[in-house]
Amino acid sequence: MKLFPPCVAALTGPSLHYKSFAAERIRDDSNFAIRDCDEVRKQLYPQFSGVLLPPEQGLPLMDRVYRAMMKDVEMLTEFGTPVVISSAFARAVLKDMLIRWAHEHPQIPVRVFRLEVTSREVIRERLKERERRGTLSDIKTEADYDWLRSIEAPWPTDFPVTLVNAEQPIEAVVGEILGHLRGLEL
Repeated sequence: MKLFPPCVAALTGPSLHYKSFAAERIRDDSNFAIRDCDEVRKQLYPQFSGVLLPPEQGLPLMDRVYRAMMKDVEMLTEFGTPVVISSAFARAVLKDMLIRWAHEHPQIPVRVFRLEVTSREVIRERLKERERRGTLSDIKTEADYDWLRSIEAPWPTDFPVTLVNAEQPIEAVVGEILGHLRGLEL
Protein backbone atom coordinates (compact mmCIF):
# COMPACT_ATOMS: atom_id res chain seq x y z
CA MET A 1 0.00 0.00 0.00
CA LYS A 2 1.26 3.45 -0.93
CA LEU A 3 1.12 6.00 1.89
CA PHE A 4 0.72 9.71 1.28
CA PRO A 5 0.65 12.74 3.57
CA PRO A 6 -2.33 15.10 3.42
CA CYS A 7 -2.62 16.16 -0.22
CA VAL A 8 -5.27 16.47 -2.92
CA ALA A 9 -5.32 14.69 -6.27
CA ALA A 10 -8.22 16.09 -8.31
CA LEU A 11 -9.33 13.89 -11.20
CA THR A 12 -11.26 16.18 -13.51
CA GLY A 13 -12.91 16.02 -16.89
CA PRO A 14 -16.38 15.24 -18.19
CA SER A 15 -18.48 12.26 -17.23
CA LEU A 16 -17.49 9.00 -18.91
CA HIS A 17 -13.77 9.80 -18.64
CA TYR A 18 -13.40 7.17 -15.86
CA LYS A 19 -12.58 9.55 -13.02
CA SER A 20 -14.50 7.44 -10.49
CA PHE A 21 -12.89 4.18 -11.60
CA ALA A 22 -9.43 5.72 -11.35
CA ALA A 23 -10.22 7.24 -7.93
CA GLU A 24 -11.44 3.86 -6.62
CA ARG A 25 -8.24 2.14 -7.78
CA ILE A 26 -6.10 4.85 -6.18
CA ARG A 27 -8.03 4.53 -2.93
CA ASP A 28 -7.71 0.73 -2.99
CA ASP A 29 -3.90 0.89 -3.38
CA SER A 30 -3.20 3.74 -0.95
CA ASN A 31 -4.43 5.71 2.04
CA PHE A 32 -6.41 8.21 -0.10
CA ALA A 33 -10.07 8.91 0.73
CA ILE A 34 -12.42 9.68 -2.17
CA ARG A 35 -14.72 12.65 -2.50
CA ASP A 36 -16.96 12.44 -5.55
CA CYS A 37 -19.51 15.11 -6.47
CA ASP A 38 -22.11 12.48 -7.46
CA GLU A 39 -21.81 10.84 -4.02
CA VAL A 40 -22.03 14.21 -2.26
CA ARG A 41 -25.10 15.14 -4.33
CA LYS A 42 -26.70 11.80 -3.38
CA GLN A 43 -26.02 12.48 0.32
CA LEU A 44 -27.27 16.07 0.29
CA TYR A 45 -30.04 15.87 -2.30
CA PRO A 46 -31.09 12.21 -2.72
CA GLN A 47 -34.19 13.26 -4.63
CA PHE A 48 -31.94 14.68 -7.39
CA SER A 49 -29.38 11.88 -7.50
CA GLY A 50 -28.84 10.79 -11.10
CA VAL A 51 -31.28 13.38 -12.46
CA LEU A 52 -30.21 15.97 -15.01
CA LEU A 53 -32.09 19.06 -13.87
CA PRO A 54 -32.78 22.09 -16.04
CA PRO A 55 -29.75 24.43 -15.90
CA GLU A 56 -31.57 27.05 -13.82
CA GLN A 57 -32.01 24.43 -11.07
CA GLY A 58 -29.08 22.09 -11.68
CA LEU A 59 -26.23 24.59 -11.88
CA PRO A 60 -26.93 26.30 -8.51
CA LEU A 61 -27.46 22.87 -6.93
CA MET A 62 -24.07 21.69 -8.19
CA ASP A 63 -22.45 24.86 -6.86
CA ARG A 64 -23.76 23.91 -3.40
CA VAL A 65 -22.60 20.31 -3.86
CA TYR A 66 -19.07 21.41 -4.80
CA ARG A 67 -18.88 23.79 -1.83
CA ALA A 68 -19.87 20.94 0.50
CA MET A 69 -17.40 18.60 -1.17
CA MET A 70 -14.54 21.09 -0.72
CA LYS A 71 -15.48 21.48 2.98
CA ASP A 72 -15.16 17.67 3.28
CA VAL A 73 -11.76 17.85 1.58
CA GLU A 74 -10.67 20.51 4.04
CA MET A 75 -11.77 18.47 7.04
CA LEU A 76 -10.09 15.29 5.81
CA THR A 77 -6.78 16.96 5.00
CA GLU A 78 -6.79 18.83 8.34
CA PHE A 79 -6.94 15.42 10.03
CA GLY A 80 -4.08 14.04 7.95
CA THR A 81 -5.91 12.18 5.20
CA PRO A 82 -4.97 12.55 1.52
CA VAL A 83 -8.00 13.00 -0.76
CA VAL A 84 -8.62 12.02 -4.35
CA ILE A 85 -11.47 14.10 -5.82
CA SER A 86 -13.48 12.65 -8.69
CA SER A 87 -15.49 15.50 -10.20
CA ALA A 88 -15.84 17.24 -13.56
CA PHE A 89 -15.05 20.80 -12.42
CA ALA A 90 -16.64 21.77 -15.75
CA ARG A 91 -17.59 25.40 -15.20
CA ALA A 92 -15.20 28.21 -14.32
CA VAL A 93 -16.94 28.83 -10.97
CA LEU A 94 -16.23 25.22 -9.95
CA LYS A 95 -12.62 25.37 -11.11
CA ASP A 96 -12.27 28.59 -9.12
CA MET A 97 -13.43 26.78 -5.96
CA LEU A 98 -10.58 24.28 -6.28
CA ILE A 99 -8.02 26.93 -7.21
CA ARG A 100 -9.10 29.15 -4.29
CA TRP A 101 -8.92 26.14 -1.95
CA ALA A 102 -5.39 25.39 -3.14
CA HIS A 103 -4.30 28.99 -2.54
CA GLU A 104 -5.95 29.07 0.91
CA HIS A 105 -4.16 25.84 1.90
CA PRO A 106 -0.61 26.26 0.56
CA GLN A 107 0.68 23.65 3.03
CA ILE A 108 -1.41 20.94 1.26
CA PRO A 109 -0.03 19.82 -2.12
CA VAL A 110 -2.72 19.88 -4.82
CA ARG A 111 -2.31 18.06 -8.13
CA VAL A 112 -4.95 18.40 -10.83
CA PHE A 113 -5.36 15.80 -13.56
CA ARG A 114 -7.65 16.18 -16.55
CA LEU A 115 -8.71 12.82 -17.88
CA GLU A 116 -9.12 13.12 -21.65
CA VAL A 117 -11.21 11.06 -24.08
CA THR A 118 -11.38 12.19 -27.70
CA SER A 119 -12.98 9.11 -29.30
CA ARG A 120 -16.74 9.33 -29.73
CA GLU A 121 -16.83 5.54 -30.00
CA VAL A 122 -15.25 5.22 -26.54
CA ILE A 123 -17.94 7.54 -25.16
CA ARG A 124 -20.71 5.45 -26.80
CA GLU A 125 -19.28 2.22 -25.36
CA ARG A 126 -19.01 3.76 -21.90
CA LEU A 127 -22.61 5.00 -22.10
CA LYS A 128 -23.75 1.43 -22.89
CA GLU A 129 -21.70 0.12 -19.99
CA ARG A 130 -23.15 2.79 -17.69
CA GLU A 131 -26.68 1.82 -18.73
CA ARG A 132 -25.96 -1.86 -17.94
CA ARG A 133 -24.49 -1.28 -14.48
CA GLY A 134 -26.43 1.83 -13.38
CA THR A 135 -24.97 5.13 -12.22
CA LEU A 136 -25.37 8.03 -9.82
CA SER A 137 -24.35 10.40 -12.61
CA ASP A 138 -26.90 12.59 -14.32
CA ILE A 139 -25.10 12.13 -17.68
CA LYS A 140 -26.83 9.15 -19.32
CA THR A 141 -27.00 9.96 -23.06
CA GLU A 142 -24.81 11.42 -25.78
CA ALA A 143 -26.98 14.55 -25.68
CA ASP A 144 -26.31 14.89 -21.91
CA TYR A 145 -22.58 14.42 -22.56
CA ASP A 146 -22.64 17.05 -25.33
CA TRP A 147 -24.48 19.48 -23.04
CA LEU A 148 -21.84 19.01 -20.32
CA ARG A 149 -19.07 19.59 -22.85
CA SER A 150 -20.86 22.78 -24.03
CA ILE A 151 -20.70 24.39 -20.56
CA GLU A 152 -17.08 23.41 -19.96
CA ALA A 153 -14.58 26.19 -19.32
CA PRO A 154 -10.83 25.73 -19.79
CA TRP A 155 -8.49 25.62 -16.82
CA PRO A 156 -6.62 28.89 -16.33
CA THR A 157 -3.24 28.71 -18.04
CA ASP A 158 -1.44 29.77 -14.85
CA PHE A 159 -2.77 26.79 -12.86
CA PRO A 160 -0.94 23.51 -13.51
CA VAL A 161 -3.07 20.67 -14.88
CA THR A 162 -1.69 17.34 -16.07
CA LEU A 163 -3.47 15.75 -19.04
CA VAL A 164 -4.02 11.99 -18.87
CA ASN A 165 -5.20 9.86 -21.79
CA ALA A 166 -8.29 8.16 -20.33
CA GLU A 167 -8.85 6.02 -23.43
CA GLN A 168 -6.07 3.69 -22.32
CA PRO A 169 -6.76 0.80 -19.91
CA ILE A 170 -7.67 1.94 -16.39
CA GLU A 171 -4.47 0.37 -14.99
CA ALA A 172 -2.42 2.63 -17.26
CA VAL A 173 -4.47 5.70 -16.28
CA VAL A 174 -3.97 4.97 -12.58
CA GLY A 175 -0.28 4.20 -13.10
CA GLU A 176 0.22 7.52 -14.85
CA ILE A 177 -1.53 9.47 -12.08
CA LEU A 178 0.37 7.65 -9.33
CA GLY A 179 3.61 8.30 -11.23
CA HIS A 180 2.92 12.03 -10.99
CA LEU A 181 2.17 11.68 -7.26
CA ARG A 182 5.27 9.59 -6.52
CA GLY A 183 7.25 12.52 -5.12
CA LEU A 184 4.58 13.06 -2.45
CA GLU A 185 4.73 9.53 -0.98
CA LEU A 186 5.81 9.03 2.63
